[in-house]
Order: sequence, then C-alpha cells, then structure tokens
Amino acid sequence: MITGILWNTITCYLTMLVLAIILQVEFLNTVQHLKSGKKNYTEYVIVVLTGITLFVSTAGYNIMVAQPFIIFFFLFILFPCIIIYELFAGRENPFQNIGLNITSLVYVILPFSLLAFIGTNGDVSVYGVSGNEHQPWILLGYFFIVWSNDTFAYFTGKAFGKHKLFERISPNKTWEGFFGGMVAGFLCAYLLSRFVDPLTPANWLLIALIIAVFGTLGDLTESMLKRSLQIKDSSTALPGHGGFLDRFDATLIAAPFVFFYLLFCL
Repeated sequence: MITGILWNTITCYLTMLVLAIILQVEFLNTVQHLKSGKKNYTEYVIVVLTGITLFVSTAGYNIMVAQPFIIFFFLFILFPCIIIYELFAGRENPFQNIGLNITSLVYVILPFSLLAFIGTNGDVSVYGVSGNEHQPWILLGYFFIVWSNDTFAYFTGKAFGKHKLFERISPNKTWEGFFGGMVAGFLCAYLLSRFVDPLTPANWLLIALIIAVFGTLGDLTESMLKRSLQIKDSSTALPGHGGFLDRFDATLIAAPFVFFYLLFCL
C-alpha cells in the first residue's frame, strides 16, 4: 500500500481502486447467504462494473478519463441494470438483493473513491496548493493515523479495558481502548504535521479526532454486520487478521468525514 500510494499518481489511484474492488467482492461474498437463490457471477459482474464506474467517475476524472461525464453517464445505465437483473433472476426478496448490492457501492466503493481523490488531486484549495498534483502524504498520513488508532486501541483495551464501549455490538471494545487509540492518533498526527505540508498541526489533530470517532463507529458497523450474520470474520483472506473488511472497517466510515473536512472546512 505504501509503495503504491507514494510511487506516482497512477499507482496511488490504482492502489485505491484495487482495494475497493477486493473489499466490494468480499462484502458481496459475506452477505451472499442473505440473498435468495444461488450465487450468480453475472450479478457480480454487473455490480462490480458499476462499482468501478462509480469509482472512476468520482475519483479519476483528472487521472485517466478525458471526458469524465461520459463515464458518469454510464452509471445511469448500470444502476438500473442492477434492478433489471432481479426482474429476470426470479428470486425471492428481490429488493433485499438490490439493497445489498447497492450497499456495496455506498459502503465500500465510495469511501475509497474519496480517498483516491485526496491522494491524486491537488486542484482544490483544500491543500493550499494549485494544479493537479500528487498528494501522497496526505492520503498516507490518513492511513498512518487509522493504523495507529486501531493498533493502540487494541493493546490499551487489552491491558486496561474495564468499561464497555458498546457491549451490545462489540463486547470486547472498551472506553479505555478508545481513548488509548485516540492518544496514539494524536501523536501520529503531530509527527505528521512536523514533516508533511501543507496541512497545519491543528488540521492534522482535527483529522485524528475525526478518525478516532468515526473510525471507531466504522469498526462497530462492521461488528454489527458480522453479528447480524453470525460470523467471526468477514473472510479468511488475511491469516491471523480475518478479511479485508476486518482490516479496513474504520477506513470505510471515517473516509467521507475526513474528505468533507478537507474539502469544505479548511
């Protein structure tokens, strides 16, 4: 991930796109047994192709697409195709199936497209710079804070956790772990502010606060998904860690709020 983000604009963009596709497919596999009928790869192709189109039209207009609105208009065809597929599939609960497919776009694809925009587009006053420039350290700094928060929340919770944070959804999460992760995120943000322009220390600390709050909510959201499905991990793709959704759960919910802060609040 670090190499892909830092190498150049295209590799940064493709890293986010590949991760988005992997997580989308894993999500679709995870919720597959909620759908009536057997797994059908035609459905997967339609939904994943819609996801790629959504990603490109959102994040890639200044990277790989000469006429972004042409790609954007494909969404007006692909979204109805998700619905039309159910018309001919003849399965029970068709709109539940449609809802799960569209959730994969909103829950997984959109956050990564926003992250790709942060990493590959410097043409907004957000960054205090002008021109379409590669901005890898802002994106990588986001992930460093997420990783710091997750790691130290886990170890702090293990060592000192006594007060349950959200026992109904995740019995193992504690307030001590939450604040331990937040402190680690603040420290990481401060270090980033010393070396990464153009964001100020206050900007980085606010980003760390957003990640601490909404990253934790993202973690709880994925726990809610797994609890509703009665599974321990989203997959076995990463031995010892579970699935990709287990590793990027905080990222999925925190990304839109960090993007909003960067774009509208600076």
